[in-house]
Amino acid sequence: MKGEQDTAPKAELPIAQLPSAVERRSRRRAKIYLPIYVRPTEGRYESFDDVRTTLNASSDSVYFASWQQGYCAGMRVMVTFPFSPVPSALNVDYIGQVVRVDRLSDGRLGIAILLLTILHVGSQAPNRTLDQSLA
Repeated sequence: MKGEQDTAPKAELPIAQLPSAVERRSRRRAKIYLPIYVRPTEGRYESFDDVRTTLNASSDSVYFASWQQGYCAGMRVMVTFPFSPVPSALNVDYIGQVVRVDRLSDGRLGIAILLLTILHVGSQAPNRTLDQSLA
């Protein structure tokens, strides 16, 4: 009828299928499949150790898929990339910020992290415990 609003429910697309409105990346990404180790830096978030493989990366950001549901946009994280649990490996630790969380079709989350600051480069980083992540 005239003057009535359409109240039919609208179909919503899953987050991963929504079109990107504006391209905000400042650098090109490359499909790089390297191990990454991520953990929250702030106590207000659930504590976890997440070891995954990147899907793509640039010089200042990484993207990976995870079953860990504790990620949210704006969250500060410590990132070791590339990561190896071997004691003599050369790991690089960063402070990063989650800039996007996508819901993927298989139920995982797609996590985009901007790498803000290098904290440590070397074989032994402080407070690295991975017993539960590597089990």
